[in-house]
Amino acid sequence: MSNMKRVGNIFIGILMIVFAVILFIYADAYRFVATTMAVVLMVFGIGQLIYFIDMARMMVGGFKVLVSAIFMIDMGAFTFSITDMPKFFVMMYLLIVYGFTGALHILRALESKRERSSWKFNMTHGVTDIILAVLCAITFWHYSYLVAGMFSLSIIYSGIMRIISAFRKTTLVYVQ
Repeated sequence: MSNMKRVGNIFIGILMIVFAVILFIYADAYRFVATTMAVVLMVFGIGQLIYFIDMARMMVGGFKVLVSAIFMIDMGAFTFSITDMPKFFVMMYLLIVYGFTGALHILRALESKRERSSWKFNMTHGVTDIILAVLCAITFWHYSYLVAGMFSLSIIYSGIMRIISAFRKTTLVYVQ
């Protein structure tokens, strides 16, 4: 991981913690969180699209970058469209996205395990994300006022994990 990537991960982790604290203090800030998530997805998708146009179209596997960019832009547009809906739908969408993120961490851990590299950190992070998303969904049916607090605590956990992963040592492969 490059130094800029580490700084970016630390910044994103701090940003996640700040948004989680805002959601924890103001329980009705879920629309703000969803709108921010939509903006981030759109900006990331547009950045990936620019990267594809600039470099990735000439690379092996560059089509995956294009598909990823279109998917992120589509997710951002969908998130923008769902922010006007009732709280139930917005919170469920945020919980589904959070659980999906946990599933991606588990898949990344399984891929790392096949390559004989460190995988326990990603596996723990993914399982914890999925468990927290399921607990928030179950709690939402009975105590809807607790979900914003639980969801914000799980986002704080993910932000801390992202900051910790930025400080982990990574192996460098030198090609001679």
